[in-house]
Amino acid sequence: MVLLSLVLATTLANVASVCLFPHIVALSTEFGRPVNQVVWAIVGFHLIATGVGGVAAALGAVFGHRRMLITVLVLLFGGSLVVALSTNLAVLIVGRVIQGVGMATQALAVGIIANYWKGESMRRALSMIVFAMALGAVIAYLGSGFIWRAGGDWRTLFWILAGAAAADLVLTSIFVRETRSRERVPIDYVGCVGLVLWSVLLLLPLSQANSWGWGSAKVLGLLLPGIAAVLLWIWWELRTRAPLIDLRVLKRAGVWQGAVVWPVITGSMCIPAAAYPYLLQTPVSSGFGFGRSLFIVSLALAVPAIMMTLLSGTATPIMRLVGPKRTMLLGLTMGLAGFGMAFAHGSIWLNLLWLALTGSLGAWAGSASYAVAAEAVRPEQGIMVSAIYNTAGATGAAVAGAVAGFVLTLRTVAVDIETPSGLVTEFFPAEETFTWSALIVGGAAVVGILCVLTIRSRQLHSPGQRDAAPSRAS
Repeated sequence: MVLLSLVLATTLANVASVCLFPHIVALSTEFGRPVNQVVWAIVGFHLIATGVGGVAAALGAVFGHRRMLITVLVLLFGGSLVVALSTNLAVLIVGRVIQGVGMATQALAVGIIANYWKGESMRRALSMIVFAMALGAVIAYLGSGFIWRAGGDWRTLFWILAGAAAADLVLTSIFVRETRSRERVPIDYVGCVGLVLWSVLLLLPLSQANSWGWGSAKVLGLLLPGIAAVLLWIWWELRTRAPLIDLRVLKRAGVWQGAVVWPVITGSMCIPAAAYPYLLQTPVSSGFGFGRSLFIVSLALAVPAIMMTLLSGTATPIMRLVGPKRTMLLGLTMGLAGFGMAFAHGSIWLNLLWLALTGSLGAWAGSASYAVAAEAVRPEQGIMVSAIYNTAGATGAAVAGAVAGFVLTLRTVAVDIETPSGLVTEFFPAEETFTWSALIVGGAAVVGILCVLTIRSRQLHSPGQRDAAPSRAS
């Protein structure tokens, strides 16, 4: 029952993380806002998830993991209610920001498991948490499709999410015992605030640059302080005694490469998730859209998560066969399909194939990056590496959401749509914006490949040569 409550909490957080992707078109139409504003319902979630997730384990060590998990579930429940009751985009974004705290469930679940189990039992429990991350995405996408088919809308999903969070609150309160808390554990609050601050200062002008103008006072007034905030944050993290993210560990070969690979993974999955609802739902009369329903969109977006779930278990055998470095390269090679899809997205089956390949990228490159890092650092540093990769991945997702909003609004096309009240003209992203989105994914894969190629294979051990499972799981 303890493991069930932790798996459910992790699953719900990941449902909240991606569940709005299929509804981007519906939200834009309902609230009458362009896509670069609507995507902030996604970006805002990940911005908060980035900062909060980094300190969740430390807060749990001070106040108790159970107490913190209950607090996080309360916020996930409350945020879901705010979203379900929202009547405008601003309230929706506020609810999503509150929900973003829910991503701390993953770090807290790991902390509780480390207190409950040891050895092989702990590894099996941790593997269930990793599985729950991918399962949440599958449920979010498929659930969106079936809810729409049954006559519900995006609010229905959040009512269900709120009910499930309430149920998990009961499970956690009854079955999870409090872990031992420690006093005088330093918490880098400055690092947490700084991380969220520079993310907002950089991502907000990036997503709004088309409407504000690149040379406008608004854009420059946020970008320049954002760059300064990044530099100050790095300086603080390198100088403080107990940093939120110990950047010094990035000096080790194999670690910094993974910190680049993880934003590539999340970005390669988030950009198609933001762009494809438009491509699939744009009317056929546009000359490039497919005119498909939200149900088909949800099924298509579930493909990467399904592939990641199915292929995650194959990463270890592949690493034993060819080594972790080549496994990372194998996964990143899947991202190169973006170059082909940039000019061959006229077939829905080719699009589905590309989405499947992005899931393969995450399964193989993601798993292998942890194996490479485990060989590069001491076992006790595994948790720090995990924190760095989680933060890098969350930041990559936020950046990808902002970039997608920017690219999709670079050029639009007017399409006449037949409605019961007559002919209505609606605007959709032009075909070339999907080309540019695919090129960005392919370019990101190239960056990841070049970084991985700098790893010296002779410095790495085969996963079977030493028992690094606890570090990788952490």
